[in-house]
Amino acid sequence: MERLLYRFPEVVERAAKEFEPHYVATYLIALAAAFNNFYAHNKIIGSAEEAYRPRPHARRFHRLQNGLWLLGIQALERM
Repeated sequence: MERLLYRFPEVVERAAKEFEPHYVATYLIALAAAFNNFYAHNKIIGSAEEAYRPRPHARRFHRLQNGLWLLGIQALERM
């Protein structure tokens, strides 16, 4: 999943050069699926180690939020 996070600038650049926003949309779907898989197997909120656990989910959320903004979609704060 980390590799997927680092591809964001590359995907955005390609989408801009080729005038093909679907590259960003496809990337965001893959990122959301990877995050969903991670979240299903790792308890993030409410665990005893929550304060000591790194917060990789925050970075993923910001990538999703930025990608949605590029597509003109407002991200939800909560679901």
